[in-house]
Amino acid sequence: YTVAGCKARGLYVYLTLLNEMGNTVYMKESFLAGRDRREWITDPALVDKACRYVRALLTRENRYTRTPYKDEAAIAVIEIANEPGYADYVDLGSDPLFDDHRKAFEAWCAERAVSGNRNLRYAEFRYETVRAYIDRLCAAVRGTGSAKPVVWNLNWPKMVGGREDVFQAAADSSADGVSFCL
Repeated sequence: YTVAGCKARGLYVYLTLLNEMGNTVYMKESFLAGRDRREWITDPALVDKACRYVRALLTRENRYTRTPYKDEAAIAVIEIANEPGYADYVDLGSDPLFDDHRKAFEAWCAERAVSGNRNLRYAEFRYETVRAYIDRLCAAVRGTGSAKPVVWNLNWPKMVGGREDVFQAAADSSADGVSFCL
């Protein structure tokens, strides 16, 4: 209804696909309900669900315009996720939520024969993880046939400190642009 109303008024929509915002009162069945924002990128099962959701939503026909969302003229930009979180090295050892992510990092270190001071290599691993996630979700959008610009949200600009790898991953990804919550 909103997209149809925007189209009728000559307005454009900046569509954010994943945006939990801590409000699960009305969306208890959502695959994001009760999930930490840092898991969006680190939990492979959640990544799979996000890709399925993206494909299902963008290929779904808007009942008011009879147009699939991927083709809606009023949708100007598709943002993958609003303000996702990024697990830090400390999270791997201190939060059981990231046990599987820690195991993935350990396997990554083993493949590269990394020993000692693994914390110094975590940024490289996180770069690869974040970039792979962005590229995979961009591919899910493109796989629907959508040609709309795809944007990655980098949260607040001040969060770059200690996360330069995340910003670089977004810059090197297949996203058409980046956004900040300003």
